[in-house]
Amino acid sequence: MLFNATWIHQLVTRLESDMPLTDSIVDLMREAQQRLRHEGFLHEKACYAALLLPHDSATAFALVCGDCCVGYCPQGGQTEWLTRSHTLANACGELGIEATASWHQIVTRTLNAKRFERPEVTECNGIDPGVWILATDGFRAGQTLPDIHSQDDCSCLRVGAGLPTLSESDCDNMLVRTMDPAVPARFAEGLA
Repeated sequence: MLFNATWIHQLVTRLESDMPLTDSIVDLMREAQQRLRHEGFLHEKACYAALLLPHDSATAFALVCGDCCVGYCPQGGQTEWLTRSHTLANACGELGIEATASWHQIVTRTLNAKRFERPEVTECNGIDPGVWILATDGFRAGQTLPDIHSQDDCSCLRVGAGLPTLSESDCDNMLVRTMDPAVPARFAEGLA
């Protein structure tokens, strides 16, 4: 977990207190990733999901690298997963190749010290009041792939208006940062 904590610390200490833009967050992620080499983390890997929620807008931005994902659950509704995991199963599916269950466990994009892999940025427009969910693959697999029993962590962060920030995790892998309430932005980050 020191790998995760080091990257997050490098990233969060560089965030400014005003509303960050997705491009500037990605640039900060790249800078934080480059520091990992200097810290000696040459073999560690992680996956992450980050969410930028402007308070004064119906548009949010999800940043995902690896097999974490971001979903949204409207009040009284079902969770809709807004991002796709970067797994071999999904990559093969895009090519029309039928995937086996084990391919959901093979990650095709990760945070690592050797090279920066840009997170996939998803713009989420017109969201009604509800709950945002940042989840690891272990959490989501339990909901959508019940035949897979992996050793993955099973973590979930729920964020919503009027809802206390709820973190369900079987390991220490969540960071929630809420900007100054006078500033219209929140930034949540999860790592697996």
